[in-house]
Amino acid sequence: MTDRVLGIDPSSTRTGYAVMTSPTNLVEAGALPGENRRDPALDRIDQMVSEVTGILSEQRITRVVIEVTTGHIGRRHGGGGAGLATYGMAVGAIRNACCERLGASSVTSLYENRWTNGVPKRTRQRVIAAALPAYRIETDSGGDIADAIGLCVYWFKQRRAKEMAG
Repeated sequence: MTDRVLGIDPSSTRTGYAVMTSPTNLVEAGALPGENRRDPALDRIDQMVSEVTGILSEQRITRVVIEVTTGHIGRRHGGGGAGLATYGMAVGAIRNACCERLGASSVTSLYENRWTNGVPKRTRQRVIAAALPAYRIETDSGGDIADAIGLCVYWFKQRRAKEMAG
């Protein structure tokens, strides 16, 4: 059976996602912005969880790879950790929904610095655009969609490396 992998680059305002069946086969990708950025964070998070749950069902997802920050987001959103706390709620809610639907063994959480190897986001976007013509860099201003694709590609490459080693 071919894995259908959902890559998720979550946040409390815009969550990038990608569905792939191999490192070169992008089935679908986009961003889940929640209904309205002016809505309270919990309402946006609930909306994104609902949308992720729909993708899990509609796309018959077998694996999920979700990015977890190493903590720098708090500084980007006014410091004091408020941004990090809201981000943590979003990641936790989305991850829990995936675990409930697929089982925890089918959900992989990756620290951003583990899979990006320090490559700047803009560079990652250009590499993905060159490799996958279906990805449209001009519609991904924050790079969230590219990162969701990158998470899937990383997972497939890691799985292949394990298969070759063992």
